[in-house]
Amino acid sequence: MSFQEREHERMIRMYQEETGKYDFQLCEVAEWAETLGWEMPTPPTPVELLARKLQRTARTITRDGEDVVPYRAYHAYTEIVNGEPQTNWFDMEGPAATQGKVQKALKLRRDQALDVVVHIKVDENQWNRLHPDATVQLDFDFNDEVTWRLNAPGEDEQRMAS
Repeated sequence: MSFQEREHERMIRMYQEETGKYDFQLCEVAEWAETLGWEMPTPPTPVELLARKLQRTARTITRDGEDVVPYRAYHAYTEIVNGEPQTNWFDMEGPAATQGKVQKALKLRRDQALDVVVHIKVDENQWNRLHPDATVQLDFDFNDEVTWRLNAPGEDEQRMAS
């Protein structure tokens, strides 16, 4: 956890302790922190705002393929340029698409999904440790579910393709 993340965690705990609110919206915490003089982040520039919107859009654009489920048209991969990570985007059907870029992009998304699953398992373990009489057990073998969704997609599955 970075220093900034530790400070944010401290901010959330202080908010809860000082206000007595344990159900809260993060914008409330931010407004409260501002009244205490916490340093507010620099707002993004118009170019940064548009880039974020373009990123969200690029992640949602799909095309119909051979399968029933649409596939993502644009993919991102990371490379190191002058010692700094840089995210590049490409069209899966465009002239910049190569096997190496597709491999990097798909592996990045797989790793992100794996991180989510690992954290779900950590949370499940914590709950089960604290509540041995009300345990939760999830199945993390997705093979059957992936096959089923690819072969019998409904509205939810088509949305997930994006």
